[in-house]
Amino acid sequence: MSDTELSTIRILAKRQVELQSEIDRELDVVKSLQKRLDDICFNQLPDAMDSYGVAEVKTEDGLTVKIEDYFTASASKRNFPAVLEHLERLNSMDIVKHEVIVPMTADESDKIEPLIAQLAELGHEARDKMDINTGTLKAFVKEQLNQNNLGPDDLSTFGVFEQRRAKITEGK
Repeated sequence: MSDTELSTIRILAKRQVELQSEIDRELDVVKSLQKRLDDICFNQLPDAMDSYGVAEVKTEDGLTVKIEDYFTASASKRNFPAVLEHLERLNSMDIVKHEVIVPMTADESDKIEPLIAQLAELGHEARDKMDINTGTLKAFVKEQLNQNNLGPDDLSTFGVFEQRRAKITEGK
């Protein structure tokens, strides 16, 4: 490889690393902007309007600012047991949904309809949803490509986007 060719590769690799760093910085900027926006939306404006004794204001430039109650709720993995405990105590367990997943291969299709029928007899709504894990499909397609078992039409069917890429690892 000539010095010129090596220089071209070095310049492109450096530019790729620079662009990734720029994207990382911009994502940090977006996070910072979101924090600033949240501070105005959830703290500064409500506090200012409270201090002036108003719940709604129309500005001369056409904005209507109204203070309203807002909340979110979640049951994270960490607090899920405590949430269940509270719901049970409040007789509200009906909002908790169970999802029973029974993985079956396509070879076991003949067992699915009888199982759904049995669940229906017990008063449960059951659905047959077929899915292919993306990682599993990717590994299968890679294996088939390596064995030259897939043609151009197959690539389209499997939604294959095949492209070479440069992966850069920075030295420590």
